[in-house]
Amino acid sequence: MMTHNVPIQVKWQKQKFSMSIDRNQPIQVFQDQLYRLTQVPPERQTILGFKGGKLTNDKDWDSCGLKENMSIVLIGSADEVPKAPTTSVQFIEDVSPNGENMVQLWDGLPCGMVNVGNTCYMNATVQCLSTVDCLRHSIRAYCKQHPIARTESEKLVSALSQVFVSLHTTPCKGPVVPVELLQQLRKVNPQFQEWNNRGGYCQQDAEECWSTLLSQCHQVLASPSLLSMSSFSLGDSVVDFLFGVELETIDTCLESSDEEPRKRKEVVRSLKCHISHNTSQLEQGLKEGLETTIELNAETLGKSVGWSRKSRISRMPPYLCIQFVRFFWKASEQVKAKILRNVEFPVLLNLYELATDDWKQMMEKHSDAQLSPSSNHNHEQHQDGDHHAMDDIFVESMDRKAQYELIAVLTHQGRAADAGHYVAWVKREKVWYKLDDDKVSYCTEEDVKRLSGGGDWHMAYLCLYRQQSWKVIQPTDG
Repeated sequence: MMTHNVPIQVKWQKQKFSMSIDRNQPIQVFQDQLYRLTQVPPERQTILGFKGGKLTNDKDWDSCGLKENMSIVLIGSADEVPKAPTTSVQFIEDVSPNGENMVQLWDGLPCGMVNVGNTCYMNATVQCLSTVDCLRHSIRAYCKQHPIARTESEKLVSALSQVFVSLHTTPCKGPVVPVELLQQLRKVNPQFQEWNNRGGYCQQDAEECWSTLLSQCHQVLASPSLLSMSSFSLGDSVVDFLFGVELETIDTCLESSDEEPRKRKEVVRSLKCHISHNTSQLEQGLKEGLETTIELNAETLGKSVGWSRKSRISRMPPYLCIQFVRFFWKASEQVKAKILRNVEFPVLLNLYELATDDWKQMMEKHSDAQLSPSSNHNHEQHQDGDHHAMDDIFVESMDRKAQYELIAVLTHQGRAADAGHYVAWVKREKVWYKLDDDKVSYCTEEDVKRLSGGGDWHMAYLCLYRQQSWKVIQPTDG
């Protein structure tokens, strides 16, 4: 039986390396691995020892005579050794989270992720999702309960769990190389296998990566043992519990009062901030996304006419993802062009005005109950009792307030979705960090606020908010 991973030995100058080649991956991936080991760029690599002479990108592994434990030789000079710094060395004691001219120091900084070939879209997505403690803990709990991954979705979740653990290992021992996660991502979504005309993998849309990862986690993490919330109306899905926004939508015919309004409910995992020529604030863009005009068939008129569609939030999740709809298809140039307009987003976001009337009434009744004389007695009795949720991963706050705080921003720099560069900006322990692949640095809240767009600088594409009333019980390693 032919295995996918083939162990080989590589000799370069006076050094020897033990490596593994995945038959399912193109030769360029192997060249990238050699580059990370030796710093010899692919264009300067001469690889000898395979059948047919020099290894080139136009070949495949079957025609190269790849065999287990074979020895090959790499010839080529590494990139120029970095020159000595012209400025004096800075020590960690001298670096302040709010200081200027900050340097890359792993001690005290989160771990970055190596870009393994146009993978900044994946790195930025994973860094933002890693701030969702409940998602990390439930994935880890699942992998402990199911150590052998059988389906492609389980293999992706297992790889994601390994990356999450590495990213949150302290002190950080260096950037994470997410090769296994990348391979599993490309297996579950062939879109991420696309090649460009330069012989490398294409840049991809970070939002598509975000949706794919959550979709795969949704398939795997649908276990009641991971989430024991009998009052949760969306089933046993951990992902929908954490990210699911329940919308109540009413369609009203604009040309006939005889048409009954059409009502329905749906669950989405993100809200859209639509950007028009008048949009300048996130809240304004959210409202525009929830109120629109569409064409629907009117039975009483026997034709398609205009309908107003109005949606309001009936369930607010612990974590809220907001996508800025910045890309649109530009037919004249056959590309997904970008809207550069400046749209400011708040650090504290209140969604009360976008909630349903029923939700608002529920909040008012709950506020009245909290102010009643018996509320303190009930609270004390509740503390003394046996609270079964202490054994669970999650605790859902009962007040369900509409106030959210910003914890992560995923930005895009460039003019097209399938080009440019993605970066994650995350908040940990009240400190903001810029995570640009393997380059990690401190940043300030003011730096994050400047990611609102209006030029060619990094601008917010996805914002992740956490409900201020949300509390997490950290599970023990036992």
